[in-house]
Amino acid sequence: MKKLPLKANAAAIIESVGIFVNTLKDMQAISESESTKRYEIQQRTNYLIKKLENERELLEKTLTKEFEIRKENLDRFFHLLKDAKVVDSNEKLNLVLGSIVSTLENSPLDSLLRQKSTQPNEKPIIEI
Repeated sequence: MKKLPLKANAAAIIESVGIFVNTLKDMQAISESESTKRYEIQQRTNYLIKKLENERELLEKTLTKEFEIRKENLDRFFHLLKDAKVVDSNEKLNLVLGSIVSTLENSPLDSLLRQKSTQPNEKPIIEI
């Protein structure tokens, strides 16, 4: 292998070292900036995950309670339906059957979503 003659003067060497040092400083600044951005992204992600978990937990509790109430109401209606059949009252039968149909037509999930959509200050994490 042939060696190339090196003709460098002190000013060129100092300039090259200066460029190298500035490049290293730039790389360090970029690295720190990217580390900060990654940290901020991780914090935001953690916040959104926690918020989503809290919303899911609240939704689960609310729906569980709503469906329990709905079940209790339907149990009462079916008990009233049996009573209406025993006394042979068409008026009571129609009233109870209308109540059962009305209860079954209205979904707790629909009413919860409608209620959630009327809260203007709160933006959901996931649009449904």
